[in-house]
Amino acid sequence: MKIVVIGAGAMGTLFGGRLGLAGNQVCLVDVVPEVIRAVNENGICLEDDAGTHIARVSACRAEEIREPADLVILFTKTLYSESALQSAQAFIGDETRVMSLQNGLGNDEILKKYVDPERILIGVTNYPSDFLGPGHVSSKGDGYIRLMSLKDGDPASDIVSVLREAGFNASAVSNVYDSIWEKVAFNAVFNSITSVCGITVDEVGHTEEGLRLAETLADEIVAVARACGADLKKEALWEGILYAVKNHIGHRTSMAQDIQKHRRTEVDSIVGAILRKAAENGLSAPHLETVYQMVKIVECHSCGQVRN
Repeated sequence: MKIVVIGAGAMGTLFGGRLGLAGNQVCLVDVVPEVIRAVNENGICLEDDAGTHIARVSACRAEEIREPADLVILFTKTLYSESALQSAQAFIGDETRVMSLQNGLGNDEILKKYVDPERILIGVTNYPSDFLGPGHVSSKGDGYIRLMSLKDGDPASDIVSVLREAGFNASAVSNVYDSIWEKVAFNAVFNSITSVCGITVDEVGHTEEGLRLAETLADEIVAVARACGADLKKEALWEGILYAVKNHIGHRTSMAQDIQKHRRTEVDSIVGAILRKAAENGLSAPHLETVYQMVKIVECHSCGQVRN
């Protein structure tokens, strides 16, 4: 399958590498010259529990691709989705499927502005991926992909098969929105704490205070999700949180990595999105509001956006 992955960060590189190793024709799209050059010269270096692998894939800027892809996977940060989709119009053909496994809420609504809904797939994944350098990622521990087509009656079985052949634990579901809320909740808890404290996922569980804050945030998010009609269960969310602190050893969340590298984060599309939903439903989430403000403070200092 001819696959274009937009965004060569931690997740885009992981998916591009695994899909390339499975025999697909993969091209990574990015805007950073060093990333494009590294991938074209060395391929993707993927470190996982089975060892180190080299996937020979290509990389370029979006405007260099002239032919339609079979599948486009959007892995940019949500704040860059619209500009990415605008630049991708040349290779999103009449038959191209476009898939988003991005963080945050509302990714389907952004996609609908640029792609026929019958060719859109949305979903979630919790695979860990640490960006070690251009074209170089580490992914330790297992995960899942839950996927749904916006086309009625489409089981997305062909895309699920491609993902499974690449070693992903992928499945199609009839309603992915509950899973999206579960992932947003998970991300809001871990991304906020690790970004503010400068720690890894497992280190959240090293102190009683870390686990207590994680549970408090989880409680507030569950209340918001249920007010929005999502069937988010506290037990399932907490089980996922405990699994992560025990198994995602040394993993730095994407938001913590962004802070470390002085980049803008996705805090507004993750934590901020939940707070907006809370306000719409007349709810308060004081602890979530506090960690949101703390992440924004750290982000502004990291990116040099403080007031003079």
